[in-house]
Amino acid sequence: MRLSRMLSAAILLAGAALILGACTNTDEDVDGAATPVPEVTAPTTGTPEDAPGPAGGGIEPANPKAPPEGTLASGSGSVELGLGSYCWSPPAASGQPALCADAIGVITAVDDLTVEPGETLTIAGEAGTLSWPPMTIADATLYAALDEPVDSQPDFRAWQPQGTVSHGEIVLETHEEIGEHSIVLPHNLEPGRYILAVNYTAGPDRGSDAMYGAVLLVE
Repeated sequence: MRLSRMLSAAILLAGAALILGACTNTDEDVDGAATPVPEVTAPTTGTPEDAPGPAGGGIEPANPKAPPEGTLASGSGSVELGLGSYCWSPPAASGQPALCADAIGVITAVDDLTVEPGETLTIAGEAGTLSWPPMTIADATLYAALDEPVDSQPDFRAWQPQGTVSHGEIVLETHEEIGEHSIVLPHNLEPGRYILAVNYTAGPDRGSDAMYGAVLLVE
């Protein structure tokens, strides 16, 4: 299962709700009154040519060329993180345009990840992808899955979680180390199904942010 297929399917199903456009780029101005709609490029797999590694010598690592891939793991197994809405400014040397894409909700894999209350979940990826600089977690939020997905396909699901008085959103504790990021679940998490939404950023001045999702099952 590839995240590029998940994103492409989500975009087609969104129809008029999907908006592709140029992101604001502080390094370059988008010229021309009529900007052509950019082609959505597939996320890179493996290590891209300009893959960031541990920063050294005061040199800040460059953005990946596209929103990176990643996996979420618990003690029971792992699932691929679904890629939802994003706004991305790749390195100028990549030759790829900056663009934004709005998904129809939180995008997840078709499988749930079984977890336990109080468990620490890990987000990992190949060197140069989601858990490596300059990628950092902006926030991670948990929602009770009160409804079924708004759309379900062989390789992705789309959710629009709604917080309620009795089932509100839960902002989760996160930690970061190079190569592995972690999310801590509450110890008092009740049994049920939850939607995890993780917002990533490649730095406030880079114009690159992306939302990733997964469905958690507490038994």
